[in-house]
Parts: sequence; structure tokens; C-alpha cells
Amino acid sequence: MKIPLWWKTSAMWFTDGLTSEDEYIKALEYMIEKRIIIV
Repeated sequence: MKIPLWWKTSAMWFTDGLTSEDEYIKALEYMIEKRIIIV
């Protein structure tokens, strides 16, 4: 499985404090909804 580049960027921005927790969670929910990741 390959992690999408946009997700890596989103995670980096979150850890650097450049994006909010809400935006990070929305991106995670999108990946789950689209079955990019399965929980």
C-alpha cells in the first residue's frame, strides 16, 4: 500500500502546527470513506 503524497503533506503540516486538528481529522475521515485506508 502506498500512502498518498497529499496525506504525507497534511500530516507534516499538522505536526508543524500549520493546519488545525479539525482539518487533519477531515482528511483522515476522507481516506476512510474512500477506502484508501481501512480501519
